[in-house]
Amino acid sequence: MNMISCIHNQLFEVVLTVQHLREECGLNGKSFSARFKKNIGRHPRDYIVYHRIEMGKILLRETDLTVTDIAMETGFRSLSSFAKTFLNREGVSPSVWRSSRSRS
Repeated sequence: MNMISCIHNQLFEVVLTVQHLREECGLNGKSFSARFKKNIGRHPRDYIVYHRIEMGKILLRETDLTVTDIAMETGFRSLSSFAKTFLNREGVSPSVWRSSRSRS
């Protein structure tokens, strides 16, 4: 299975880990990560987290789901994990980010 297709088919499942992807693609750790980074330009974990946070931002902006529900919908194991990752990537908490954006 194509690595990108595999990721996007399972993007919001908690089970999606780099190890899981390696197994799905039938590649060993070093081969998988090196090939992925060469083709995509970032480590598989960074790619997954980037897309999960981007979906989180869409859900924060366009829905009334709670931040906890958004964390679960986007594949994070906990609200804490989502909030910490979001803060590290966006510079503000998900709640602050939401309140600073007008909904469409």
